[in-house]
Amino acid sequence: MTARDSPDQVDPAPITRATAAAPAEHRFDARMEARPAPRPADRPRRARLRRRELALLVLLGCVGLFLLVRWLALQPFLDGTWRVEGDDGVVLVSSPLPQLQALNGTHLERISAGEGQTVDVDASLLQRSQQLAMHYQHPGANPELVLAYRLPRMLKVALCVTMGALNRTESRGAHFREDFTARDDQAWLKRTLATWPEGASQPSLSYEALDVNGMELPPGFRGYGVKNIIEHPQSAARQAEVDALRQAEPDRHARQNALMPFAQLLPPKYRGSNERLAG
Repeated sequence: MTARDSPDQVDPAPITRATAAAPAEHRFDARMEARPAPRPADRPRRARLRRRELALLVLLGCVGLFLLVRWLALQPFLDGTWRVEGDDGVVLVSSPLPQLQALNGTHLERISAGEGQTVDVDASLLQRSQQLAMHYQHPGANPELVLAYRLPRMLKVALCVTMGALNRTESRGAHFREDFTARDDQAWLKRTLATWPEGASQPSLSYEALDVNGMELPPGFRGYGVKNIIEHPQSAARQAEVDALRQAEPDRHARQNALMPFAQLLPPKYRGSNERLAG
């Protein structure tokens, strides 16, 4: 066997011819073979660069944390334990400050600055409700837009209810106050009328007194719960008048018209006697 026929010897001529005949995109790039491999000394250098970048990031994070802590330290602070109760707002649970210990269990309504400026907590919430961000991008109905439109109005209604309950120094029905447990018909037998002036941060409340002498059922004790009522001065007289009218008028339609006429308020087709027809 000659050296040419040996399996360890390869004729370079066929390979050279095949490479020359191959398309350009399939040819072997000799420059890749000539490119030197990365030296082992380059690897520690890259590791050092990564460590420097990491150290710089850690340093920037520490500086940012220091600035944040300093900014928080300069903010107004009330030393106490606070609890958020859903829609009721922020409640003071406890505080080591003697000035706040007497206010445990009360709701935070406003924050006063040393210069005499006050910030209403609910008012700030109402102002922030005007700056809602929406991310809904699907075609059709947009629930986020509907909520953004309704939220300021719902907050206004909630503020009207809250301020009305705060000003009403009594307990009536579902409205119960621990500091005013009695139902005060003498002072609070009236409707609360709430209006919202343009540009105001709080509603304006007014009251409409109810006429006891025009009631078919005057206010009084109904027999349930504890009798804790401050009676209206005209309730007893009106109740006696109602009892006398009920005994004098056997017909219920005439009795109703004598106690509280309302037929003139109805459309003509509904002004007849409300009789139950026999089937």
